[in-house]
Amino acid sequence: MTSADSLEKTRWSLLACPKCHGNLSFLADKAVCEVCNTEVLLQDGVVVARELAAKSYFDDVFEVMQAGNHAPGTWDIFYAEQAAAVENIIASDQVVVDIGCGPELPYAKNGAFVVGVDASYDSIRSNKVVDLRVFASAAAMPLRDHVADAIICFYSVHHMTGKTIEENRSIVKQVFQEFSRVLKLSGRLLVFDMSPWFPFATAEELVWNPARKCIGTGLDMFFWKDWQLERVGLEALPGAKFSVRRFGQSPLRTFPPIFSKPGLRLPRFMYPFDINLYVWEGREIRLPSRPA
Repeated sequence: MTSADSLEKTRWSLLACPKCHGNLSFLADKAVCEVCNTEVLLQDGVVVARELAAKSYFDDVFEVMQAGNHAPGTWDIFYAEQAAAVENIIASDQVVVDIGCGPELPYAKNGAFVVGVDASYDSIRSNKVVDLRVFASAAAMPLRDHVADAIICFYSVHHMTGKTIEENRSIVKQVFQEFSRVLKLSGRLLVFDMSPWFPFATAEELVWNPARKCIGTGLDMFFWKDWQLERVGLEALPGAKFSVRRFGQSPLRTFPPIFSKPGLRLPRFMYPFDINLYVWEGREIRLPSRPA
């Protein structure tokens, strides 16, 4: 078997029905679930597991953000050390699922097989680096149970929002349950995100719901305190070892706080967030009970 054949075999062997996680039968331009008959399209080299009509904020801004992420300040603060941390973990014999990967990866794959999952079709279609491109919600991935050695989220959790704070929390809990399903028992979940400082965190709790009513889908960010994400992760991955790493930079270093608006720059000391890496690794392995 050639390396191309092996890659193709790995690619399709990871997929399952996004609804019931049953086996898929593959046809020319789609796959059909053998259990519930759900169809998964194959279009432009992308596995399409949600409605193509579903729009994302990132459809129109991913190119601007892609350029801005490499700009001085943004790369140094949000990506340089973070990418190195990922590269120290992933290896050539692993399957890695990158949630909200966008049009590129900030880290070297080190030979790992990387599945890119994104809710923006235009964004994931533009990604030529990942080995399998998937257009799907992180809460309903077309992947088999326990296939991932690592799941990585680069600043994507705070974009998992609904119409209220309560919906935001429900969505993220559902997403973490999906992470638990897809991740191997020995696997690692790595979430890069920002934890708001006091009093910004209190203000967010007070004004987010009315702001969402006023702005609508234009408000697609809700930031979680570190202890909140820790709790959600440990509920989904019982028994996992949890750790937090904080990334620091000069307080005078300037960068655009809104990645899609690179012309707007602030010094780091005016940005009311910690920039963190949350890691959950390993978890309880529940053995079947023995008869008395």
